[in-house]
Amino acid sequence: MGGGAAALEAEGVTVQFEGLVALSEVSLRLERNETLGLIGPNGAGKTTLLNVLSGFQKPSAGRVVCDGRAVTRVGAARLARMGVGRTFQGSRLFPKLSVLENVSLGALGVGASPRAAREKAWMLLDLFDMSDRADDGADELPQGLERVLGIARALASSPRFLLLDEPGAGMNADEGAELIERIVRIKSEQGCGVLIVEHDMHLIMALSDRIHVLDYGKTLSEGTPDHVRNDPEVVRAYFGDMEVPADARR
Repeated sequence: MGGGAAALEAEGVTVQFEGLVALSEVSLRLERNETLGLIGPNGAGKTTLLNVLSGFQKPSAGRVVCDGRAVTRVGAARLARMGVGRTFQGSRLFPKLSVLENVSLGALGVGASPRAAREKAWMLLDLFDMSDRADDGADELPQGLERVLGIARALASSPRFLLLDEPGAGMNADEGAELIERIVRIKSEQGCGVLIVEHDMHLIMALSDRIHVLDYGKTLSEGTPDHVRNDPEVVRAYFGDMEVPADARR
């Protein structure tokens, strides 16, 4: 795949857990300033691939490349300092700290000074219309805002590549629409590549420049939203396995 700089890439990545093959020779490329959707049935290997790309899981075979540099054995903390940020299915917030403190920690974790971290946190809370919740405890937030706070904290590390694991989980339709607008703003204002794992097909189709489909740990399809939604193999393996709104099939 190797397309050089300004990209985060998995090249022929395989992950095995005690004989179970979670990923098999998967190659994926996320470029700066693009939004890439990653979809597939439950158990397809989506979160495992995010773990590999962000340094939380070492592949059994294959490699990871960030901006032209092999980083397969680089740990998560160092990769974060190199510009790979992520969120998790569970928010993983510090519940007894304030909203502002949670976001500040994202910047402190990559070496920012306390003052710079606090300034970055205020800027991101303004971006996400959460300044009025700055002093609230993270455990006081509704689930939708917990997800938003997780994204803000990941952005505090100034990532060049932002990996979002089911950011729309637990959100209602209005919150999902706001999330779409926020992610569009992130890409335009922060200039980072965004990889989204998500089951909400409205969100994926609205946001993605390209979509990568996994099935049983293997790449099933990749292309534009129109290409993927009309791929018979995708319809069989993914859309056919769930109830999909009609406008996601158009």
